[in-house]
Amino acid sequence: MATRANHAAVWNVKSGQALSRRSALRTRGGLLIALLFSGALVHAQLRDGLPSGFSSRDAAGQAGCQFEPVEGSAHDTCVLVAFTGSEADVGIYERGRGNRYGLAHRLAVPSQYWETSVSYVESPGADAEWMAVETNGATGTGIHHRILLLLAWDGGRFRPRALESLDYRCYRPTTPSDFALDVQQAFAIEGGAASIRLHYDLRRDDVTLASWSDALTWNGERSTFESRGSAPPLVDPLAVAVGERIERVRAYVRERSAEASDDLRDWVSPSGVMDVLAPVGC
Repeated sequence: MATRANHAAVWNVKSGQALSRRSALRTRGGLLIALLFSGALVHAQLRDGLPSGFSSRDAAGQAGCQFEPVEGSAHDTCVLVAFTGSEADVGIYERGRGNRYGLAHRLAVPSQYWETSVSYVESPGADAEWMAVETNGATGTGIHHRILLLLAWDGGRFRPRALESLDYRCYRPTTPSDFALDVQQAFAIEGGAASIRLHYDLRRDDVTLASWSDALTWNGERSTFESRGSAPPLVDPLAVAVGERIERVRAYVRERSAEASDDLRDWVSPSGVMDVLAPVGC
């Protein structure tokens, strides 16, 4: 499967600035890690909700709707993001009669600060592109948190296939020290299967407590990502506790993906992803 290298960077929907920590090809241990983002696009910032439809393809494009085959090549679809209250609505529009594009699916995700972007991932053997939604996670005084939600079309609806904590920071006075979990994340193809590569650095007052990496490989038969479990065991007690919480979130996704409705806020909330840094008091 080809990777569209010209769309390798992830863009922040608010500022339009490329986040270079996810934009490059990487080599680790002689293995080339190729990013699979087929599109990393800035969506229009709509503040009055999603429109019900568009009269033509041109009208949809002018509104910022991004044309991607998120329901497979047999469907002409585009994706648009709108912000209301403390959420982002990801709208999927389908072409119908008279070339009109109607709103077919509205997926609500948490977005306290209206910082949500959608990118598109090609997976080997899958006709439909996956949507990688990066958005706000935990919020509050002295807290900065980003999460990644990977959504895939199953022929009838969009299912969450992965939920990962990205960068997570808790500062004084919320915590007794300044804590940061820095996360580098990339999609890759390994052994003919889609993979998510993650590298973690846990720091307290700018002192590194632990660094570790993980790789999640897509199992098409089980429709889930599975950890290869090749990382060495963690030693630092805080890192151990954080790592355990990360694994609990992954177990939640595997066990309860089918329960998710189009209002993904209700599904994300009990997942534990917001509590990954709870062991440090965040």
